[in-house]
Amino acid sequence: MALVDKELSQKAETTGDEEPNEMSIRRMITWSLSYWRSGMLIIVLLFIQQLFRTFYAINLKFIVDNAIAGTNDPPLSLVTVVLLAGFLVAILATIVGDYFETKTAALIVRDIRRSIFQHLQRLSLDFYQQIAVGEVVERFSADMEALKFGITKQLAKGIMAIIGLAINIPVLFFLEPRLALMPFIAIPLTAFLIRRLAPRAKRTSYQYNQFTAKVLNTPLETVRGQTVIKAFGLQPIFETRFISETEELADKEANPDSIRNSWAAWPVLV
Repeated sequence: MALVDKELSQKAETTGDEEPNEMSIRRMITWSLSYWRSGMLIIVLLFIQQLFRTFYAINLKFIVDNAIAGTNDPPLSLVTVVLLAGFLVAILATIVGDYFETKTAALIVRDIRRSIFQHLQRLSLDFYQQIAVGEVVERFSADMEALKFGITKQLAKGIMAIIGLAINIPVLFFLEPRLALMPFIAIPLTAFLIRRLAPRAKRTSYQYNQFTAKVLNTPLETVRGQTVIKAFGLQPIFETRFISETEELADKEANPDSIRNSWAAWPVLV
């Protein structure tokens, strides 16, 4: 998908059209729609998990209120039994949800890999002369794993957060209307921070992945060209080159700008 994004970014520079990240998100939604049944089931299971969290917090409130007031209404035994039953249901929903999240993510990544491979077959020879082999391998390996992690973990967290707001805000209005106003302040502020910080974090991440692919390309070249390397004694040249590239990569990872950008990326990951 990053290869497709690269071509799209080149087109965006000349045409001024929408950003490649937005196009990538639309492509991701298109791929996900093919598995909408699994997606709906996952949402229902996430809803059950979040509902138990809210239910657990409310029952803790009942226990504390009873302890303070010296009463037993509702009875502690009833609260304990209900919490235990809810816990078992939530555990089952979590296990089944994790299974379907992993399975659906694997199917989506499979479709993306196939799409990228088919796209590669249609590209011109000029493209292959300009791109490093390591960059292609990086897109099929590390990028796909990151994408799978995003689908199975981060996307689920985002959906869980939305469900949590849908459940908890009405509960807060019921318990304390003034407290329920806090999300309406925090949500716009969070959206503003994401809007400001996310583009810089994405650019830094993309540049880092490009340089990582460059470092990966050197071992691939040496493996493929061992006959020539040994025939002409080129080992010291490639060793020096690889040492230089890894040293530069380590400097980039320890660069203060990279550390700041990793902190800037937290709204995107949350």
